[in-house]
Amino acid sequence: MNKRDLEVSLIGLLGKSYRDNHEKVLKFEWEDGLKFEAVIDTLSETDNGKELDDDEFEEYHACFITVKKIIQIPTDYNNVISERFGASLEVNKGYEISYINAPNKIYDIDGILLWES
Repeated sequence: MNKRDLEVSLIGLLGKSYRDNHEKVLKFEWEDGLKFEAVIDTLSETDNGKELDDDEFEEYHACFITVKKIIQIPTDYNNVISERFGASLEVNKGYEISYINAPNKIYDIDGILLWES
């Protein structure tokens, strides 16, 4: 899936979930074993932090979440988490989800698959 399709698909699902019930807990999973439950705080446009006149400047949509429960962390925890989120993973802390660090799967709290990359 190209990055535009990934962004539209991911943010579309997260936006719908937020509109339907913004307090709904979702389970996020990555291939490397990272799994956590989180709620969506908001969705927004953001950018990659580059200057507007930089050729690598990019705007994209992101979802801001709060982690509620860490289920499983990868063996190489420090490298994976810092590369994906730029910080350590903690309960009740906010993080950004976008096509850049998209999970492989998102489930509802009952284990029903809602989205897969």
